[in-house]
Order: sequence, then structure tokens, then C-alpha cells
Amino acid sequence: MSGAVYLTFTRCLLLAMLALLLAAWLSRPAALQATWPALDETQCQVRGGGHDELRIYQPTDVLAEALASQLCQQTLVGSGYGRVSVSWRPREQLDTDTLLRQQFDLLWDRQRVLEGRLARAEDLYRLLRPMPSYRVAWYSHRRDPALTPAFFADLRIGLLADSQSQSGHQWPMKQLAQHQLPASPAQLHFYTSRQALLADFLAGELDLIPAVSTYPQLKDWPTNQQLTIADDLPIGNWYLSRRVPAALACPLARALDLYRPLVQAVTSTPWAGAECGS
Repeated sequence: MSGAVYLTFTRCLLLAMLALLLAAWLSRPAALQATWPALDETQCQVRGGGHDELRIYQPTDVLAEALASQLCQQTLVGSGYGRVSVSWRPREQLDTDTLLRQQFDLLWDRQRVLEGRLARAEDLYRLLRPMPSYRVAWYSHRRDPALTPAFFADLRIGLLADSQSQSGHQWPMKQLAQHQLPASPAQLHFYTSRQALLADFLAGELDLIPAVSTYPQLKDWPTNQQLTIADDLPIGNWYLSRRVPAALACPLARALDLYRPLVQAVTSTPWAGAECGS
């Protein structure tokens, strides 16, 4: 075999081997996925921590990073926990099996929803911090919104596609159904995220959306461009897995004070402080 032929043969063989290696690597999506951070989760390492991981679930990404940082840098230092993860995965994934496995150590959920997923949920999860109810309203670009066919004629209405969202889907849809509004289903536009819903509303792509006043952009929205949907909806409560050491209940409860401004922004009812020792 001449040198040129040998060199060509060697190059072809190397290319074939590289192609096989690349195909094998691409055929392992699970391993590949594990190398990337989840888009619905934030994580941090506890300063001087141990080996255990504290997993947290909340229905929104609001303050998720701030909570993780608080726990990693202060609350869990010296606790035996070495890692914190805060997840805001879709609510549908927080199912009965997830609760039975106690996949999350600390979670934010509404009592009726939690009990609907798991009978006698209190056997596995203790109530850590109850939260008050809140108001949800229609926010309108038009003045004096009213539940009448005349007002709703030709309105572009934005809603959340998440059927488990009581503020963005359930209660608004129920109110519309009660008043047989709007005239055409084509007027309803469903969004997969609150951020996209709000962005289109502020850009004038939507005329009416359900929302709460936590968004800075809606804080000073004129009262004559709002219409109450419900004023006593439960925000939910914080629950703690009973496998978490009891000594951490109070520190974790106090760490949740981080959410006090958020809670107070949507309700006129004061949020009770952490009841330690219970």
C-alpha cells in the first residue's frame, strides 16, 4: 500500500470513528440534558454545608433566586444541607406521586389543591406559614369596565392557558361564563406565561386581562379601568415535609418573610409572622 493510499485510508477510518462516536453521544438525550441547568429551577450551594439537598416548589419564579440565596448564605449554614434547589415547574407535575415521595421538602400550594392530590396530606406535610387571601381583577385599557355585552363587544381578552391558575384562568373564565361573555370565543387569547400576557396587554395587543397588583406596571393603574373578579382568593400556604428536622422549621419560616412585600401588595389582610415552636 502506497503512502498516499495509506494516508487516505487512515483519514477515512478516523472520520468514520468520529461519526460513530458523535452518533452515540447524540443518542443519549438524558445524559446530555443533565449537563444543562433546568429552565424552571434555580440552585445554589450552601456555604460550608453538608451532603443533603433541600428541594423547594413554588408556582412562580418570583423571588426564587432570592430565596435560594437567603437559604444558602444564611438560613441553612451549618444545618447539614449542602444544596438548595427552587423549582417552579408546571403545577400539573406536582402530582400525587410527587407528594408521596416527598420530592419537595418545602412547597407553596393552596390547601384544597394539596388535599385534593393527597388524602391526609398533613401526615407528610405540616403547615409552616399560612398566607391570607388576595384580590384579582380585570385590568382594562377602556374606562368603566362592566360585565355587559356592550362593553365586551370586540374586546381582545387575554387569559392564562394554565387551567390550574385560579387568578389567570379559573375565576376569570367562571365569571365570563356566568354572564355569558364574550360573544365570540375568538376574542379569547391564551398565554403560557404571565410575563407574555402582561407584555402584550401593555403593548396594546390585548384590551383586557385578569391580574393582581403585584406587577409594578399595574401598581398605579386607574381604578376606573379595573373590575373586581374576586377579592378573597387564597394565595396558598407554605408546607414543610415532616422529614425535615424540626429544628429547621422556625429558621425556614422566618426566611419566608422575604415574600412579605409580595403578599402585602395583593391583600389588605396582614400576613401573620412565623409562629415558632408550634
